[in-house]
Amino acid sequence: MKKELVVISLVLALFLIGCAPSGTPEGIPPIPEEALAGQAYYWQMTAEQLAAGVSLDQGWNGLTWPLEDTTVQAASAEISDSVQWVYVQSEKKYYSISRASSLSFMQNERYYLYMRNAVKWKYTPEVEEAGCEGEGSSCVVEGLVGA
Repeated sequence: MKKELVVISLVLALFLIGCAPSGTPEGIPPIPEEALAGQAYYWQMTAEQLAAGVSLDQGWNGLTWPLEDTTVQAASAEISDSVQWVYVQSEKKYYSISRASSLSFMQNERYYLYMRNAVKWKYTPEVEEAGCEGEGSSCVVEGLVGA
């Protein structure tokens, strides 16, 4: 009975350690446990809300990325002075915003942003216009003419 209790305790301890986020960066408060469980501080943001602007509080802000995969640098360019850390829920890992050049927000993934101060975040991805062949301001469109 004691062996079973020890084994169960070890398995539970390993599970809890595996679920815990990597070490919180020095000087930054940890993300509340309720937030990591998806019970608080987490909300489903829409592309329309992000385009109109969402308010981010000082400290941790949880969100689900609503757009196609986007680099963190591109998405947070306007608020880069305020963002300090990005926590990726699926990886259970913290990234310093200054070292997140290869990090991307992935569609429908959960993230937490640690803000130095409260800001309003607006982001609309750039949409590439349909190109046309030719030079200058005019395009030549090939096809049927007249009706």
